[in-house]
Amino acid sequence: METGRTAGDRTIGLEVLAFVFMVVIIGGLGSIKESLESAFVVGQVVSTESDRKVQRTFTIYN
Repeated sequence: METGRTAGDRTIGLEVLAFVFMVVIIGGLGSIKESLESAFVVGQVVSTESDRKVQRTFTIYN
């Protein structure tokens, strides 16, 4: 039985990679504690921005 081969998508994981890069650079390369703190901050910023986009999408203009 032969499985079909398809070309892989080269963009898989690029969004996650960008966040990981930000967290490591902001938190420091050798500090686990500061990396965890920066991960929290980056997560909060991303969450806030996504909430703002949703609010702008569903706002009813008078």
